[in-house]
Amino acid sequence: MLEKADEHKESYYRIRDKALICLLKSWGKRRGEVGRLEADDLQIIGPELSITFTLEKKRKKSLMMTRREKRMPLTDPLAGPILEHWQWMKTHQPECKFLFPRTFYSGLTGILTFDVSRHLTGRQILRRVKALNPLSWCHLFRETVGAEIVREDNSIMAAFKVMLRLDLEDERTALRYVRRYAIDRIRGVSQSEIEAIRKVIDETPLTEKQRGILLKVLEGL
Repeated sequence: MLEKADEHKESYYRIRDKALICLLKSWGKRRGEVGRLEADDLQIIGPELSITFTLEKKRKKSLMMTRREKRMPLTDPLAGPILEHWQWMKTHQPECKFLFPRTFYSGLTGILTFDVSRHLTGRQILRRVKALNPLSWCHLFRETVGAEIVREDNSIMAAFKVMLRLDLEDERTALRYVRRYAIDRIRGVSQSEIEAIRKVIDETPLTEKQRGILLKVLEGL
C-alpha cells in the first residue's frame, strides 16, 4: 500500500497517505482516532516518537473523551513516513492545528487547497485506504495488530497485551482476539502448562471479574 501511495501525482497526498497507513498499521487505532490527531499531539522524546490519541468512550447516553499516549522508536520503519508528514505540515501549513486537515484538489488546475478548520473524517480515511487497496479496510489493521500479539505470545496473558495495545476497556473483547487467532495454540498446551498459567493468574493483581473470565477460558482448554 505504501508503494501504491507513491503513484499519486500530488506530492502532498503521497506523504499524507503513507503517514495514515503507518499510523493505522503501527497501533491498530480506529480511523476516527487517527483523523482527530493534532500536530501538537506528536512529540520527539529522546529516541522515541510520542503520539497522544484522543479516544471516544461511550458512557450510556454520553461520550467521554480520554487521552492515551503511544511511543515508538524513531528507528522504526513505520515512524519515518509519520515524521515526514508531521514535518511537512509544520513547514507548509504551520497555522493548521490538525495533523490531517481536509483538502481539495483540482485535477484540472493542479491546485491543492487546505481547509485548516476541519480534519479528515473516518469515512474519508476509509476511502483513502480503499483507494490504495480495494480489498483492505481500516479495521483490518486493528485486527492484524491484535492477531500479531496473540500469535507471538500463546499464553492467556496475551489478552492483556491486546488490551493495552488497542486501548480496550473490556477484557471480553481482548479475549475474542485470543479465540480467533490463537486458541489452536493455547489448546495445544500441556496440563502442567495450564497449571502454571493458573498460578500466574492467582498471583497477578486482578479484579474478580478479570480473574473469572481468565479461569473460564482455562476451563475450556
